[in-house]
Amino acid sequence: MTLIHVVEGLAFGLGVLLLSSSVGFAYWGLTLKPEEAEDMTARKIELVFYAGACLVFTLLIGYWLSV
Repeated sequence: MTLIHVVEGLAFGLGVLLLSSSVGFAYWGLTLKPEEAEDMTARKIELVFYAGACLVFTLLIGYWLSV
């Protein structure tokens, strides 16, 4: 096993973690109840931002692994 296989394995694991985080943040934002947050709009914007950032980094890692 070479060093590049280890790096690719770690990148793949990070991509899977980011993808699951993206789905989790999106689900959390969709199922947020009014009593769980003081400012619903700000909290939903924050969760969508986190989900989008995780998804963007997942796509970047996927592109890097496919090249």
